[in-house]
Amino acid sequence: MFGNSQAILEAVTDALDDLDLHYETDADDGVCFIDFHNGDPLIRSLHVVISVVDEGFIVQADISVKADLNDYELVTALTEFVCRVNLMIIGGAFYVDLNAGTIFFRSFVDCTGLESPSSDMVQRPVMFAVHYWKVIANGLGGILYGELSAEKALELCDFD
Repeated sequence: MFGNSQAILEAVTDALDDLDLHYETDADDGVCFIDFHNGDPLIRSLHVVISVVDEGFIVQADISVKADLNDYELVTALTEFVCRVNLMIIGGAFYVDLNAGTIFFRSFVDCTGLESPSSDMVQRPVMFAVHYWKVIANGLGGILYGELSAEKALELCDFD
């Protein structure tokens, strides 16, 4: 690790402890791993990785997609849906990796000039990631399983 990253990693682990989350840390690489499990049939397990980088950290939350990603219409609807969702949210963006079969939410927190980030600076992007997955779950399911258009699937999302 380099620069201020050790202090950032300590702030990240302290903030995760405050949330009472079970997580694993690889201190050598400056990475924390969190798995959220719930009863949602589409998002049974959400994998969150917090990676400390020079002067900041990245929060990435992903799921594996269980769908035929060789289906042109499905992929078109899925990518359009992700673009439309990204217009509706703050604090990060969704991405699709068709080669890996994953969809992920990613945000970056810049800690330039700070000794370490506050607990809120760490907790907010982690909770945004979990929250936004819940927001889009029905719409995403409508595309992956219900053959909805991106526009119709967006109507199933609860952005309120």
